[in-house]
Amino acid sequence: MRKSLKTFLAVVALLIAIPSMAQINEKPFVVPELREWKGAEGKFVPGENLRIAYPAKDEALQKIAMQFAEDYRAMFNVEPEVVAGKGKKGDIVLSIKKDKKLNKEGYNVKIGDKIEITAPAKEGVF
Repeated sequence: MRKSLKTFLAVVALLIAIPSMAQINEKPFVVPELREWKGAEGKFVPGENLRIAYPAKDEALQKIAMQFAEDYRAMFNVEPEVVAGKGKKGDIVLSIKKDKKLNKEGYNVKIGDKIEITAPAKEGVF
């Protein structure tokens, strides 16, 4: 499971880095391959006060957020703050959201003024 999180962090790092290389973000090469990609203009640059937000009282997502923060620190030497709540501009926000198109390990990543990671189950968020 830990290897999956590191793979996911690598994907997020690529998704963050690639926008600076093109006007319209092109589909990145990642393993496993992305099933669907919708590139757009813009970029997200993590700030020094990066936070990882999860829904309050969701212990499973809290554990995932804490693991994400630990792995992010190991990779980038910055440890994001883990917070309960909806998240705000500049945050990475984890949440469970029903999606009939995805299996329990599927997920969506939306990058705007914050990064929103949604999945129908905790396995997908992880």
